[in-house]
Amino acid sequence: MGTCNFWTMDDFDLVVMSDETICKNYLSEEFIEERKADFEDYEPTDDIELAWELFNEDMNEWSEMDDLNDTLLWYNVKLKSGYYDGVQFYIDTEWLPIDGWDDDECYMYFDRDKEETKKMIEEEKERINKFLEEMVTLFGFERIRCVGVFSNGEAVYERVK
Repeated sequence: MGTCNFWTMDDFDLVVMSDETICKNYLSEEFIEERKADFEDYEPTDDIELAWELFNEDMNEWSEMDDLNDTLLWYNVKLKSGYYDGVQFYIDTEWLPIDGWDDDECYMYFDRDKEETKKMIEEEKERINKFLEEMVTLFGFERIRCVGVFSNGEAVYERVK
């Protein structure tokens, strides 16, 4: 039985990059042309390990995700490999849904009442969505949404504009 390539999240669109796009963005045209000259059936994904290495270096040098996470109390943003292909930004939380909380619990963990905590969570969502939009613009990630999953686990995705 198969599974979806990307992990969906309730409050966020998927922001992903395929292996093919990682190769296109991180292997130079000159490098690709040289490889094609040496190997007639060469495809850039043949060098996916090198492309991933360059991608990871780029992401590790760019500290905006760490800076964002330092400001978040409810959510955590990380990069996660797709099950079969690519990479995605994955946003999770260690907390149970806020609906089950009372004011005392909110004060204990966040030093605010339940309504203020809900507002904090919404503000974090806004900051995360702004960050994700920057990733689309700066690095070539794309927004997609899972619109269906077949009984064999295969998913159908659509691009989000």
